[in-house]
Amino acid sequence: MSDALSDFIELSEALDDAYWEAGQIERKDSIYNIITAVNGEIGEINKLSVQDHHYPYEPITQGIQDVKEKLNRLRKSLDELDMRTRTASLLEKVIPVTLSLLK
Repeated sequence: MSDALSDFIELSEALDDAYWEAGQIERKDSIYNIITAVNGEIGEINKLSVQDHHYPYEPITQGIQDVKEKLNRLRKSLDELDMRTRTASLLEKVIPVTLSLLK
């Protein structure tokens, strides 16, 4: 569970950068939607007891399950987005990790 928390935090930070670097409102809206779901999941994980952090991760909120397709689309469109190379590279790394948690 604690590894999943770290992965979600890393994704949230990368998405935050992508949000501020996005030039179109539609892209900002899509990224913000994902950020909201990820932050909701982070909040729920943080509510768990410390003793529960050794258990394997299972999605808690419906919102995080609903953004799987949006994460897939974002991953496929990274080359088309105008963002810093660092942000794109980080998203290329963390999106697959997050998607593997949500299977």
